[in-house]
Amino acid sequence: MVNDLVRGAISGVVGTTLMSEILAFAKTAGFFPDEIPHKQIVENAAEKVGVADELSGGAMEATWITQHFIYGTVAGSVYGLVQNRLKLPGALVPASAVFGLALWAIGFGGWAPLAGLYPGPTEDQPRKQGAEIFAHLVYAGVTATMFWMLNKARQPKVY
Repeated sequence: MVNDLVRGAISGVVGTTLMSEILAFAKTAGFFPDEIPHKQIVENAAEKVGVADELSGGAMEATWITQHFIYGTVAGSVYGLVQNRLKLPGALVPASAVFGLALWAIGFGGWAPLAGLYPGPTEDQPRKQGAEIFAHLVYAGVTATMFWMLNKARQPKVY
């Protein structure tokens, strides 16, 4: 179980790294005319708890990036636990797609709008949500692939 958590966490960090690159590209390409939604969520949370004025631009940048990697690492750990319990090694692509869509739906369709930190999908621009869905699918695909690779690496070689 601990090994699944660790492999999942490592996989989540790798997935979050690539997802972050997709988000940066989407920002540059104009999909996010304001800020990257993940940053907006953290800024809105800081505003709600009354610390936004106390955080400099650099501190806010570090805060949202740290939060993004923590979220991705924890989600990767959960994936690791669930995937190894289900024992569906041939279901890498469907499992990762379901995982990515579930993460997007839980965040952007669930807790963020319910907490008043970000508009729900129907209240947001479709191009922003499309970029978010794509980024979450990339995250999940990379996380699942990395987890599969780490599992393969621990198996004894048969010659």
